[in-house]
Amino acid sequence: MSKSNSQPANVQQAIESLRREITQLSETDTSVQTKLLAMIEDLEKQLESPQSSGSEATHKVATLVEQFESDHPKITNALGDLLTTLSSMGV
Repeated sequence: MSKSNSQPANVQQAIESLRREITQLSETDTSVQTKLLAMIEDLEKQLESPQSSGSEATHKVATLVEQFESDHPKITNALGDLLTTLSSMGV
């Protein structure tokens, strides 16, 4: 995967963990899957762009944490890990 070459390993690990959780979602949660996959794609684009601060992506992650907190605790944990990783990078 070429994206892993341009992102720190810990960010890539957090994204892959989130992807694994997304695959565990029920087939009835397609809107949740769609939102999460779109957020991952946006995040990867922002992290690959040198002029991007990534703050928009961080905000999206935080918003999704709030949205999914009660219904999808595993997704919330994976999003929280990703948010922590991004914050530790200064994003």
